[in-house]
Amino acid sequence: MAWRPRHGDEAEERLQNLHARFRRVTRNQDRRARHGRFQRRAGAALLAGIGLAVLCTGVVWSYPWPALLTLKHLAAAGGCGTARLLELAPVRDGEPGYWSHLDRDEDGVACEHWNGR
Repeated sequence: MAWRPRHGDEAEERLQNLHARFRRVTRNQDRRARHGRFQRRAGAALLAGIGLAVLCTGVVWSYPWPALLTLKHLAAAGGCGTARLLELAPVRDGEPGYWSHLDRDEDGVACEHWNGR
């Protein structure tokens, strides 16, 4: 006598097929979602990089000094320690590395050695 699937076996087989199809669809959707997220992030990073390059180029060209000296000048805005590290301090008004907020006694010389007077 040939084997015949019972009602419960058919339902079980259909359920397994349905689960397999759902897994395939879900896997494909996840793959597409990850790919889309990567593209959005990569596009945003590229746009930010281009914007930063344009901004830096504009900033560097707006100062009267060579590019490396201008970058040192901008870095010196962080404090006198940085200005000394970059060998820009003490610095007079109008020279690269001078920032008014670093001139404690407002005499036109920033990051001078302070003796507490």
